[in-house]
Order: sequence, then C-alpha cells, then structure tokens
Amino acid sequence: VAPCPSIGEAHPKRRVMDAVGSRGLSRDPPSQPDSAPSAEPEAAAPRDFSEVGADQPDVAEVVFDNESRAADAASLGTLMSDDVFLRRCEQRCGANGARDMVENFEALRTRDLGQVIEAVVTKYSAPHLRPSSIKERAADEASADGACWSLLNLLRYAGHE
Repeated sequence: VAPCPSIGEAHPKRRVMDAVGSRGLSRDPPSQPDSAPSAEPEAAAPRDFSEVGADQPDVAEVVFDNESRAADAASLGTLMSDDVFLRRCEQRCGANGARDMVENFEALRTRDLGQVIEAVVTKYSAPHLRPSSIKERAADEASADGACWSLLNLLRYAGHE
C-alpha cells in the first residue's frame, strides 16, 4: 500500500482498491491478508439486487372482492371525469400520453372494469396501479404527478388484458 504523501498513511481509496485487486468484487476474502491490521472495519462486499430484495419486508397481497372491484371501477371513472386532473396529466405525460389515456379508457368501457383492473394489478404485482390508490395520490399535491403516470400505465396495461 502506497503511503499518502500528506500524512504518511495509506490513502483510504488506495486501501480499498488494493483489497479488491485482481479478485474483482467477489465475496471471497483476499488470498493474502494485509501486512498490518487495519483499525477501520472492512467495507462490506457489494450485494446483487436479489440479495437486497430478499431483505425487504414482504408486501401484503392485494385481495380483490366484488366491493373492491366496484370501488376501483368507480375511482377510475372519477379520475377520468376530473378535467383538472386530466389537464395536469397532459402536462406531465404529454399530449400523446393524455390521448392514450382517454382512448384506452373509452375502449375499456364495454368491459368489466373491476375485472380488468384486478388482472393488471395482479399480473404486474402493482397495487399502486389501483384506481383507488391513484385517486388518493391525485388529491395530494405532493404525489399528484406520480398519480398521472400510474393512471397512464394502468390504462396502457389494461388495453392489453
């Protein structure tokens, strides 16, 4: 390890790079320990996404019943009739996105909206796409922009169900 010219100790970045060395970012310990024990704890090895995901708390599964399907269908109708919200969505998602929302919604009107919504939310494990959730977020200034994107994606996915 090269000494740091200003203080005579090994530079922290250099210690990390020396520790990683030719073994890359593997979890295996270095084949030869450093000659002097370090007072600093060794940095944790990087983890891949599957390991990080496994540490996350389980999300409760969304359960649909006739009442929740009807509530979601009603919430979707409310959202699609809210001109102020739809103008906001046009500003956030663009004219093409807003047009797609309206066209996809119109195409779905002949179908059982509750069943279609359930299929999308279940298929994509996406409770944030439930219209009842989108409606709540649309009412909050801090989350209304995200609600627009959720509505756009719900209607795009629903068009393929």
